[in-house]
Amino acid sequence: MERFVEMDKYGCSGYTLWEDGTISCPNGKSITEPYATGQVTLKADNGRNKSFNFAKLVAENFVENPSGYKQVKHLDDNRMNCHAANLVWVKHRKRITQGEAHRRMADVYLEYAKGKTTSRIAAEMGLPYTTVKMMIDVFDAEVFQAP
Repeated sequence: MERFVEMDKYGCSGYTLWEDGTISCPNGKSITEPYATGQVTLKADNGRNKSFNFAKLVAENFVENPSGYKQVKHLDDNRMNCHAANLVWVKHRKRITQGEAHRRMADVYLEYAKGKTTSRIAAEMGLPYTTVKMMIDVFDAEVFQAP
């Protein structure tokens, strides 16, 4: 059975936060992913908008933190995946440098150029499918631009 928390304690009555990283809204809709910034905005009881770091909100409620760490890491490096099973509290998040990011993208594209599928590359490199797809799309757009 999946766990949930009512968002009343955050001043957002009618919202329910679920362990799978979903928020049920008072209007019957659901929020399943944060904005690109990692934030989610809810209507507070006072009528104003209130923003939260989505991953941290899920982790605070469903991920044990015996060491009292302050930062949350996504195990699959996909910031859109805020399922509690994908989150872990860490002392310091390792920031990926721009050079490392470009090398990773180049490695993905080289595998793609060899004829491997996006799914296979994702599995072999331990990256989310959506991340690999985005890397390939970005590289294609930059390298093969129409004149």
